Amino acid sequence: MKKISTSVLYFIASLLALTPELVAAAIDGTATLISSDPNVLLIENLDDGTFKVHVAGPGECQLIASGDADLGDGVQTISTSFAFTVFDQPALPDHFELTTSGFIYRDTAPAETAAAAESAQ
Repeated sequence: MKKISTSVLYFIASLLALTPELVAAAIDGTATLISSDPNVLLIENLDDGTFKVHVAGPGECQLIASGDADLGDGVQTISTSFAFTVFDQPALPDHFELTTSGFIYRDTAPAETAAAAESAQ
């Protein structure tokens, strides 16, 4: 669950379709992002593949992303929801936000790990 203070006016969101191997997949057409409660988070489509998410008020809601993507076995419809809590107090450093990137797969790790270790020395 992501936590946001009502002191935030808005944030920009973009969507990235991923295969099960976490490889970026081409989006076929337009992806959508909707809010389960526009009184908490209100979505504005910026028509460039990004969305402006306005913080409207405190509460909990889901942002639901959906679209068609080529996942390698043809185009499939995918949908993912993201939980948010918007709290009515100043933005204080009360939690961490986790982002992930740079995945190394087991079948490629030994050679890459050895090369990275040698170049770091």
